[in-house]
Amino acid sequence: MKKLNLLFVICIVSFLSCTKSIDIQEPERTDITGIWNAYGFQDLSGYVPLEIIEISKNETNEYTALKIMGDNGVPTGTVTWKGTIDGGINTVEMTFGNGRGDFITMPVQLEIKTYDWLEIKNFGLIFIRRTDSNNP
Repeated sequence: MKKLNLLFVICIVSFLSCTKSIDIQEPERTDITGIWNAYGFQDLSGYVPLEIIEISKNETNEYTALKIMGDNGVPTGTVTWKGTIDGGINTVEMTFGNGRGDFITMPVQLEIKTYDWLEIKNFGLIFIRRTDSNNP
């Protein structure tokens, strides 16, 4: 009986040592391109509840955020910010407008909270990646 128990234990240990655990994970997003909802913008008339931007990337890794639904200060079709992004906190050039066609740019800190959530804290701006069927 002892030999049978020992043989059973050896078989179990041999079997367990031969198995591999497979950890299947979703690939992590590594860039911020896509369509984003933007919250916290203000123009001369006050708070703007929602704006939509499209973030693209060129061959030199510079990201550009173009307003596809803007406001009176920085209208649709205008670049709202651009810069090189390498994760964490990044300095980007943001465009500000006065509603009369005059624009200035200034550096601001864009923070990547996740690859679905961005913030420009010093201006209270939040960008949330859209997940509808029009955005990969």
